[in-house]
Amino acid sequence: MVDLLIEAEPDHSWNLALDSGNQYDILPSETLIINYTIQNTGNAVDDITVKPVFTLNYFGNDNSMWTAEDNSQQGIAVNQTVSMDLSVTAPDDTWCGTSVVLTLELYSEELYVSNVTLTLSVAQTSGWRVNLSDTNLIINPEGQNLTLNVEHLGNLARQPWFSKAGEGWNITFHKRQRSSTIWGYYCDNIRQST
Repeated sequence: MVDLLIEAEPDHSWNLALDSGNQYDILPSETLIINYTIQNTGNAVDDITVKPVFTLNYFGNDNSMWTAEDNSQQGIAVNQTVSMDLSVTAPDDTWCGTSVVLTLELYSEELYVSNVTLTLSVAQTSGWRVNLSDTNLIINPEGQNLTLNVEHLGNLARQPWFSKAGEGWNITFHKRQRSSTIWGYYCDNIRQST
């Protein structure tokens, strides 16, 4: 008679399911909570670490940096399912049109197990600011130039448009690129027709 000692090697298998699919829209400065469940389909109590990895497909001159924290759970029983989440905050300077491929890499201790991929698309925000400080808004009846600085606060290059009330005013504007914004404009030659 021979006694044989047989030991099963741990099988580090996991299933990860995203609660809301794998496509998300996000705005600059917005925090997105991605909820998911993960199930230990292996053959032993196990630990799991989910590591987010970003692959960025920038639009235009976008060079924003994206980060998120690792997430871990310890002592998950065989066939047990646990709920987890990942918090992702879009940088405030990211441009509309930038696409982010977020890969959730699964590790059991230091052993790479598998991954799940999702996509974040940066949506458009709009906004403009007119700076009237140090501007005299009283126009000489014979006409005069008036310069207004218009700052673009959105995340996609757009041309501003102006509407005016009343007849007899000629308005022109010129484009200039500014380093602090996507596009800056200034308006001059506001002149009342005589």
